[in-house]
Amino acid sequence: ARRPPESRRGPGAAENALTAWDDDNDRVVMLGGTITLSAAGIFLTSTRAWDGTTSAEIVGSTGTAPFGGIAFDGAQIMGVGGSTFRLDAGAWVVDQPLPTGVPSSSLALTYHAGLDAAFSFGGSTAASDFTDVTATIRDGVVTTLSPTTRPPARRSAHVVYDVALDRVVLFGGRNAVSLRDTWVFEDGDWRELPTTTTDVLEARLVYDDVRGVVVRLGDGSGAVAMVVDEL
Repeated sequence: ARRPPESRRGPGAAENALTAWDDDNDRVVMLGGTITLSAAGIFLTSTRAWDGTTSAEIVGSTGTAPFGGIAFDGAQIMGVGGSTFRLDAGAWVVDQPLPTGVPSSSLALTYHAGLDAAFSFGGSTAASDFTDVTATIRDGVVTTLSPTTRPPARRSAHVVYDVALDRVVLFGGRNAVSLRDTWVFEDGDWRELPTTTTDVLEARLVYDDVRGVVVRLGDGSGAVAMVVDEL
């Protein structure tokens, strides 16, 4: 088959890659992921960027990189692993070690424009497979928050910033069981919203900028469903 021109190729197939929107450069940044060539998967460690037209590797497979999560923090693309990282001049640069008790893997991470910082919830530490830590990260500095109400501890949840309502929406994840709950973080505290679906193990959250709503993609049936409204 004829290959498309280089300028029209996407970033390539990979499962479970970390992705973040780079607001300063109008591009998607993708780190790692897994490709399956046979029965065994190959774990990728390179970082690529996609501007809607062209895909390019911006950090090679060598060196240290964060694998807990990546996000825009209001100033740059940052990452969380054993430390905080920043993407600078074609390399992942270590900023600071994580404070004790702050998750380094499987955390939910997004950009909170209202706080002008990356925002995280949950994840795993060396001492616990799942946590209920709420934190912001700006310029490599992690600030843990102390909301009165917190979602149950978890890892591998999904979060997205709701631009229209200036709040973070959190959905699902896992602790001892697979979770199906929906929470919002607004005015410094968490609040649970009703959840009507029963099969959401593969769901993802995205913000629909055209309609100004958060939607859930995939619910086990492939359907697209609204998950948050004016509640």
